[in-house]
Amino acid sequence: MTEQQKRILSAILLPAIATVLFFLWSIFLDPHTSGYDAEYVGSKTCGECHTQIYPEWQRSPHANMTRDPSPISVVGNFDGGNWMLPPEARRPFGDEQPAAKMYNRDGKYYMALRHPG
Repeated sequence: MTEQQKRILSAILLPAIATVLFFLWSIFLDPHTSGYDAEYVGSKTCGECHTQIYPEWQRSPHANMTRDPSPISVVGNFDGGNWMLPPEARRPFGDEQPAAKMYNRDGKYYMALRHPG
């Protein structure tokens, strides 16, 4: 076997062997089930380790949006409120319907979003 034939053979065999090994590895590898079986522990538990950022997070919009909806925590108008796209974001014709409608039914808060189609 010539040197050139050896190079061609190794150029074909090495990627083929690597592909087979990767395929076998992916079949027998644990599919990360342990990363998806966690349960929510609450933000206070997170604050026990993240002591520096937790007080800032508590005042953030993110903390406020993850609260259970109640008359105290809901800021928007959920008594038939509508939200329109800004004029510059609307389509030229016929885009005068609200992009979102907020309403309250049986003490629960809902937001209906219009399909963009």
